[in-house]
Amino acid sequence: MDRPPPTQADAVGDGVDLDQNVIKRSKVLSVTASGKSLWVRTVRITTELPDGAIVSYFKKGATGAKGSKMMEGTFAAEQALYDAIPQHVPKPLAWGAYHTQPDTYFYICEFIEMLDDVPSARQWAGAVAALHTASMGKSPTGQFGFPKTTHLANVPVDNTWSSSWEKFWAQQMKSLLDAEEALHGADEEFSRLKESFGARRNFNDRNALYALKYHVLLSIMYKKEPRYRGIAIDEMRRLVEKFGDAEVAEGTAIGEEALVEKAGVAEETAGDEKATAARGISPKI
Repeated sequence: MDRPPPTQADAVGDGVDLDQNVIKRSKVLSVTASGKSLWVRTVRITTELPDGAIVSYFKKGATGAKGSKMMEGTFAAEQALYDAIPQHVPKPLAWGAYHTQPDTYFYICEFIEMLDDVPSARQWAGAVAALHTASMGKSPTGQFGFPKTTHLANVPVDNTWSSSWEKFWAQQMKSLLDAEEALHGADEEFSRLKESFGARRNFNDRNALYALKYHVLLSIMYKKEPRYRGIAIDEMRRLVEKFGDAEVAEGTAIGEEALVEKAGVAEETAGDEKATAARGISPKI
């Protein structure tokens, strides 16, 4: 790992005081660690509401300008997903800056108890299909993209609006490849493969193509582990060699348009909600 865990902005324990922008009206019963991350700090906050109800929330936080972008992007993306498939997504509540630590930012949502069981393939596919169906045709621009920068771990991806799914996916991939190359330095084979790869955006092996994004992401996240870069280069080489002379297929796979058009779900209502969220105060907390 390349960095120490982020500093926890909140005290952990029973009856602790939390920043007024995180919890305003409720009584804090406990704050406990929830999950682990190298990029953010995550906690479970259990509170007693004014009406006596006991409610738990999940909160994550990070510092600096990147932390602000990460929390803002998380809120926007989770709101879009929640608007489309609320049965599958914890309800987003707020994002914002701490009052006492203005350079520390947070995202908070309802807390959902996680199960150890893995959903069946049919259940998982059903959730994806529900997202596609609910978000179809709702892009505010009629294009593919998202109005906010989002992150894979702490790595930003390019969500600029684009006229086709292929172009949108290619620009996201290019942003990751550029970040990987900037981090690791010049490599003749990597640079050559990156250029060849970018010129051929549509491969028959779509699963392998989509998985490549995460091979590159791992190479960025674990820069001191050269095997991850080796895996990314090997997979890029395999795809370029296999499909280097193939014609680009016309159109896109069924349903891919809907996956990115989820952006439109939250766009129309984001303005009113962000006014509250940016302050970091949820009306129900």
